[in-house]
Amino acid sequence: MVKDPRKYRVHRQRWWSTATMEQIASSESANNHPVNLEKFYSAYSEFADVKIIVIHRSFVETVASHHRWDGGVENHSNVLRGFMLLLRQFLDRHSTDEDTGRPAWTMVCIEKIKAKYYNGDKRQTNDARALILQYLAEYLDWPKHFCLGCFNSWIESPKKHVSIIGEDGVNFLLEHMKKMGGIWPPVPKNALAIQQCSL
Repeated sequence: MVKDPRKYRVHRQRWWSTATMEQIASSESANNHPVNLEKFYSAYSEFADVKIIVIHRSFVETVASHHRWDGGVENHSNVLRGFMLLLRQFLDRHSTDEDTGRPAWTMVCIEKIKAKYYNGDKRQTNDARALILQYLAEYLDWPKHFCLGCFNSWIESPKKHVSIIGEDGVNFLLEHMKKMGGIWPPVPKNALAIQQCSL
């Protein structure tokens, strides 16, 4: 573990890698890493309109991008699932803003703004990106609902997750994710088709 001079910070715990997702999600250490969502929401919602945007990336791609963390694919998958459950429980407790009655959170599916999702079709890709940007602008009450250059610096990862963790690794993760059925990915209220994320 890397030494961190910040005494207030709760660090990654080694035991998470072999724990169940339920054990991780209910632990004090996980609930405070890197920030306690409940305390954050409670503290800021008193003074501001807190809106949460959940950004979902393919589980297999996420694990593959840091496949050596936590001691390997299986352990890293354990940790991620624990935090996905923790986040889902938080989202379920705060589905609606008590003051406005509006949804307290929404979702962005990263795969649905990637060019490879549309087989490189520029028009479909640009349309999907414009749609999600318009939706987010409306959700956040921004005055401007379009952004012509927002994706100019966007670079899609060229990594091929199968070549990184192998077919056995991918199959293991797909099996691991079956235990997340009904938990992740969450679906926001009045979700657009573009917000229906795959695992």
